[in-house]
Amino acid sequence: MERKKKHESTPPKKKRPKSLVPMGFEVTVRQSRSWKLVMESIRVLSETVILHVCPSMIRAQAMDSEYVSIVDVSLPKEWFASYTCDGPVDIGVNLIAMQQVLQESADHEPLRATYVDGDILSFMFADPSVLPYTHESTISRTVVMTLVDVESDERMPVRRDYDIVIHMPSAVLMEICDELEDFDYLVSIYVDRDGNVWMASGDREINLAERLAGVNEATITVSHGVMITFLLSSVKLFSERHYLREHVTLKIARESPLMVQFALEGGGSVVYQLAPRIIAVVES
Repeated sequence: MERKKKHESTPPKKKRPKSLVPMGFEVTVRQSRSWKLVMESIRVLSETVILHVCPSMIRAQAMDSEYVSIVDVSLPKEWFASYTCDGPVDIGVNLIAMQQVLQESADHEPLRATYVDGDILSFMFADPSVLPYTHESTISRTVVMTLVDVESDERMPVRRDYDIVIHMPSAVLMEICDELEDFDYLVSIYVDRDGNVWMASGDREINLAERLAGVNEATITVSHGVMITFLLSSVKLFSERHYLREHVTLKIARESPLMVQFALEGGGSVVYQLAPRIIAVVES
């Protein structure tokens, strides 16, 4: 008897990215606020993200809806109070849903995130006086969230050489952005003939060497002259992540994205990249 072929009229269902074999992980942070702030730094550009979890770190990259900004997050295992991972696994997360779930925790509470192959990510909270946070700790409550399908991201290569590197207090960068936004929607960063670095918007120009004079741990390194323009509102958005770390590093190179880097306490980083604006010159 002839066997009938299975009718396949509908395309296969899209599956959440995951490893080929069941994998899991369990990580703990000493204060839930640390995890909240890092996730918020991603959410300002995208509501969803893929968390790439491997035995040595958690990485995530997301792009804004206009395809001009990228955030790249790296959290090595040393950043966590405890870290266990069976093997590489990718999970898709809705950051709005995660934000709602994490509202269940106080900022000072230890937070444990647990995932075992499936569609559920669990968060457990415990008494902050019980550290290290082990399975024997008193867990006050557990909340869960459902994972989602997220389009696979493509990691943007990072330059190793830059024309200008500026290290300054995060609050100073935010002050400069606030000051410049009254003049234009663009900001230019350039080096003059004397090697001074300027940030300018419209008719307002700020000499960074003068602004940072006497500021603790502020440095400016110039290897080549350059002038490049960016969207000021995006630079300001990045500067508002000052809660991530007291200091921020700006890296500028000709015809390359602006890099705004926060080195996290305990290791890891949150790095924003912003594509330069191309200014059209109209010949009369």
